[in-house]
Amino acid sequence: MRASIVAGAAAAVLVSGCGPIGNVITQRMNNYRNGAFLLENSLTPGNVHTGSFGRLYSRKVDGQQLANPLMVKDVVVGGAQKTLFFVATAKNCLYAFDLKDTGPDSPLVGQADHCNTSAKAIWWRNLGDSSDAAICGETTPPKVGITSTPVIDDVNGFMYVTSYQNNVHKHFIYKINIASGATVASHEMTGSASGKTFNPLCHRQRPGLLLQGGVVYAGFGTFTCDAWCPNNEPYRGWVLGFNATDLSPAGAYTTAPTGGMAGIWQAGSGLIGDGSAIYFLTGNELEPTTLGDSFVKIVPGGPSGLMDAGHFTPSNHHRLACGDTDLGAGAATYIPDGAKILGGGKEGKLYLVDASMPGTADQEWQAFFNTWHDNPANPVCDLKPRCLGTPDNVFTKLPANGCFVPHDKYQDSEMWSPNIHSAPIYWKSAASPDWAYTYLMPEKDHLKLYRYNLTTHQMETTPAHTSVESNVDGMPGAALWLSASFNTNGIVWANIPNDDGQWGCCVGGHLVAYNAEDLSELYRDDDPVAFAKFNPPVAANGYVIRATFADKVIVYGLLNAGMIQAKLKERALQVRKPPFPLPDPAPLACYSIQEKLEAYGGGGSWKARAEVAPAADQVGKVQSFVIQEVVSGGCGPAESVKTLDVPISIYWSPETCAHPIRDPFLGYWTQLGGEQGRLGYPVTDEVRRPDGTREQMFERGSLLWSAEKGVSVRSSQ
Repeated sequence: MRASIVAGAAAAVLVSGCGPIGNVITQRMNNYRNGAFLLENSLTPGNVHTGSFGRLYSRKVDGQQLANPLMVKDVVVGGAQKTLFFVATAKNCLYAFDLKDTGPDSPLVGQADHCNTSAKAIWWRNLGDSSDAAICGETTPPKVGITSTPVIDDVNGFMYVTSYQNNVHKHFIYKINIASGATVASHEMTGSASGKTFNPLCHRQRPGLLLQGGVVYAGFGTFTCDAWCPNNEPYRGWVLGFNATDLSPAGAYTTAPTGGMAGIWQAGSGLIGDGSAIYFLTGNELEPTTLGDSFVKIVPGGPSGLMDAGHFTPSNHHRLACGDTDLGAGAATYIPDGAKILGGGKEGKLYLVDASMPGTADQEWQAFFNTWHDNPANPVCDLKPRCLGTPDNVFTKLPANGCFVPHDKYQDSEMWSPNIHSAPIYWKSAASPDWAYTYLMPEKDHLKLYRYNLTTHQMETTPAHTSVESNVDGMPGAALWLSASFNTNGIVWANIPNDDGQWGCCVGGHLVAYNAEDLSELYRDDDPVAFAKFNPPVAANGYVIRATFADKVIVYGLLNAGMIQAKLKERALQVRKPPFPLPDPAPLACYSIQEKLEAYGGGGSWKARAEVAPAADQVGKVQSFVIQEVVSGGCGPAESVKTLDVPISIYWSPETCAHPIRDPFLGYWTQLGGEQGRLGYPVTDEVRRPDGTREQMFERGSLLWSAEKGVSVRSSQ
């Protein structure tokens, strides 16, 4: 009999049988960070398509979701077994929802506590102050509460979660009863190692937590864009351990006992555990530290409870540090077949490293490319690497003219390189018994499937399959997840940004499902919602949970006949078709201007130029904004940051609902007469096509954009 997790007086306990199965209890599914849920018996390539699969419901939360959603089955709440999923936000809110309750949300307004947002919450918690933190523009709004993925002990029913509280400038770790939300234990996060003491003022906890050997481990990097500590000390990479029973300290380790930096960030990917050792990637170093831009292995032991067990540092690590093209911006996965670590960083290279850390890599190759600037027939871009002379332009965006970036220059700037910001997925398919599959979709490139030989334990360095769709020319690339029934029916799920999402908030994103065997597209939802950086769709037990930066989480699943008819009716009533077909699936929500703004994360870095006003035809309404886009100097000194104001307006009419139009489409459409011109009102948001072009549909035609031709019009007449 499957066990049930129940709430006790002070703890949740396992009441009978073997441990629960089919749970998602840690970042990227397991301690290896393989990113694959292998017990999926409902969702298959045969039924994940428009008409049988789609949005089921959403739940209102408060704050951006940097933490991956988690899921536990058979939790006893109020005497009934429920499958709960958990959401944590950067505003220190923690929620539990009933996954199988597909009814519409009942948002709460005017509550005394900002975390009390949904009547559908089984429970919610506010873990502490979330006032604005002193942080760079990559985090907008400047909220630093829960920014790493918690970890769950599903046998005993506890969640471990970390929280930064800005009013006291300290990090805390909590042990939470997953059935009731009650705090079982908490502890301030402190530690010392190698003569250095952890300073919470200049460190942020981003990598997903690791629960291994009865200890919860947390990794730390820079708090804000490589800024130093207030006492003119550099930040350092840290790993702090806490006993799972009572959260007492259980070990500390720093990557930089001399020098500094070498932070552990990994775009939120979790620390890897193989049952005894811990592995991670580090960022840029300040010499004389020797662990910058490295694969690092540590084990329990030594004076501080954790100690070195080997590392691998690429030969060009000085060049990576000079160009801010750090390895630790990416992450790695542990391959149990042969005990290998596979990962990469901003340069776009993949490294296969033996887990024994002999000091060298088994393989390294340029796996990904800046496809927006990869035609050698074009003129070479104006590239001025910092390490090869001054003045440099390593923080300046490249022009959209298709100039060529030689591949050996990727190491010199994140603006020029393809930038891996995730760990590879690892999966073994029944269709390929001699090979395992790995998947990544970094920025500026396509989703690629690279094969791993299960006999030689080596990677093929040419992709077996490549998706049609590519990422935008900007950060951070797609976040991926895989669902399968063990070694069959594999589906790769991708959360993909529609624009450069590095600075400000927010850009829209879309969801795509691919067949894991050949990367053919199965399903896509192009209705834009604020993209949750680095956060993959979590597909498990027949549902897909999509985190967003729009103060809501969206849940997908298989549609029954009644749901399909209801959605078709809703579509017919709410969205009037232009004289040519809308994209499929068409939008299923008729947004007001305010609702559309909320779908993009409440505007964030959108600065209103005017209140909502009647449109020129006196039928619809319009509200105009500007977005400040960073064009150069983003990671440099504040005085070097250059921005560009980009106009954007949301237009609404009773027939078409609300849709934003931004330059260059906005200026072109205005010249054509706007809503009173040849195209009329917009009927979709701007949509990225798989070939990298963009399109926005209007009542009587559409606007198209490509890097080669700019904006053009397609009339329906």
